[in-house]
Amino acid sequence: MDMNPKSYLKLIRLRFSITYATVIFAAIVTSQNVTIELLKSIIVLYPVFNILLYGGLYTINAIADADTDSSDTAKKKRPIPSGEVTKKQATTFAAILIATSIMIAYAFFGPKMAAVFLAFIALNLFYTYLAKKTPYLDMLTATSTHSLRFLLGAMLAGGTVPYPVMISHWLAIVSIGTAVRATELQFLPYSKPILKHYSMQPLKAVSAAATILAAAITFTNTQYFGINLALLSASAVGFGIHISTPARKLIASYKQPV
Repeated sequence: MDMNPKSYLKLIRLRFSITYATVIFAAIVTSQNVTIELLKSIIVLYPVFNILLYGGLYTINAIADADTDSSDTAKKKRPIPSGEVTKKQATTFAAILIATSIMIAYAFFGPKMAAVFLAFIALNLFYTYLAKKTPYLDMLTATSTHSLRFLLGAMLAGGTVPYPVMISHWLAIVSIGTAVRATELQFLPYSKPILKHYSMQPLKAVSAAATILAAAITFTNTQYFGINLALLSASAVGFGIHISTPARKLIASYKQPV
């Protein structure tokens, strides 16, 4: 089979690069001075983390989902189910990307950064082969990767990790994540097999709990009040989506199974 570069680029899922915003956010929040060196480090880390490491992890996820995707009308057009890339080719591709990312992280950013990369690998493998098939654990595991991204940004800046902000950030992601899951459950119930194990009220309860905890952190921690207040607002938006059908309809209109 001839190699099609476009098919391999699809496996990397560059559209998810928006998640790197958490790394940037954490680096800026924890840094005492936003220097040119820090900005350079943020730029250099992006391809190592998002393209190499996560490109490999997304490819592993695609391999694990290939058989299921092959029976889905839209997803069967993805590179592996469609036959554009074989599982063997995809496995080799993932291994090269991940190994290269760890070596570069170690060489340019040190052993601690390489260790965090290994933590990302462990968490993603746990998600792909276990948590993804377990209701609520799948969502909580997926959101936990954002906490690791926050830690990555703090390490990049060389500052102290502000744990109240890190927790508030995770709570905001959880609240918004439950709102997205509620949207899928109501308007896209067949997009993911695991949705049949969810119901609206428990998702709303998780969002409410996350928002309440975020409020408690915000009003008991004056050092990071402004940042935590912004994150509390994000948690509240997530809860607001739960009680707004028009908002869920709007989100559903943009979600496509690709």
